[in-house]
Amino acid sequence: MRILNARVKKARYARDFGMVEAIVTLLVKDTLRPVPYEMDVMAFAPRDMHRKPGALRSYLIEHAKKLNERSSEITKNRFAAPAA
Repeated sequence: MRILNARVKKARYARDFGMVEAIVTLLVKDTLRPVPYEMDVMAFAPRDMHRKPGALRSYLIEHAKKLNERSSEITKNRFAAPAA
């Protein structure tokens, strides 16, 4: 799975958590699908970053990419053949 593009779709300050939550849209190219597709990932950032939009955007995108990598690793491990 390869990420071609990433953008912040929607972001807001979540008072419940004291953090900024955002929906990050990743344009993904997968080996199983011939056409790239969009995947939405929920990402969180510390509140003190909300005053710097560029830094916040890059932090949220990197966080979403890491979450996507972790979930794909978990999926691979779940469907892997058990060791004999």
